[in-house]
Order: sequence, then structure tokens, then C-alpha cells
Amino acid sequence: MHISEMNTVVCTVPAEDVARVKGLGCLRDKTTPDCFNCRVLTRNGKITSAESIAIAEAAAKFGKGEVAMTTRQTIEIQGVPYENIDAMRAFLNQHGLDIGGTGPKVRPVVLRLRPDRYLQPVPEDPRAVLHRLPRCEAAP
Repeated sequence: MHISEMNTVVCTVPAEDVARVKGLGCLRDKTTPDCFNCRVLTRNGKITSAESIAIAEAAAKFGKGEVAMTTRQTIEIQGVPYENIDAMRAFLNQHGLDIGGTGPKVRPVVLRLRPDRYLQPVPEDPRAVLHRLPRCEAAP
């Protein structure tokens, strides 16, 4: 037996349905016959506390109760059975959220730092470079 044949789980969802939900932002979890990991879009990696509660509720109600962060600053709801995807999406929409980040949709922007500006040798006194760092305002 070849290593690629080990731990192979046969998908019970028709291929056209797998492709449809991939276009919506849900990737098949290949360790299960019918579960998907669905990516919730964020605004540059930011969500409100109310949105985080809605995502946690969606993960508990429609998935296996787990979320993960992606490198493209989205949140993945893990282990969502195929039959729960549309209901989960409707639930998220009610809270101003949507799934996406895969397929033909526009992908979230990922920041790329300019090496010539930020990756310079650190001086003896780090306070000497503080003027180059972006300033942030404290929340009211």
C-alpha cells in the first residue's frame, strides 16, 4: 500500500457540491467523509466582540465547536457537516458575517512589509527607531 492510500476517507458528498461550497469558502476536511472547514471573512483580521461570540456560537451549533486562524486573517470554523453549511452561512449573515476566501472570490489582503524599511539591524538603543513605527490611538 502506498502512503497516499493510507488514512484515505471516501467523501460522501457529490463532487459538484464539494466544488460549490469550496467557492463559498468551505474546504473539505479530508479526514472525514462529509465535514468541511468554513472560512469566515474578517476586515483585515479584525472582528468585534459581538462577531466573535457569533462565530463561537456558529462553531458550537453547526460545527465541532472549534475555530482556527488562517494565514490570510480569516477564521475557520472547523468540522462543519455538509448539511449544516447553508444554515451556518444564514446564521453568520444575520450577524453581519459571511464565509469566503476560497474559490473565485477576492481573497483577503495580506500585508507585506518593506524589508528595506523594517528589517534593518537593531541599534544598541531600540528607542532610536521608535519614530519609524506606526502610532496607534488608545481606545476611548
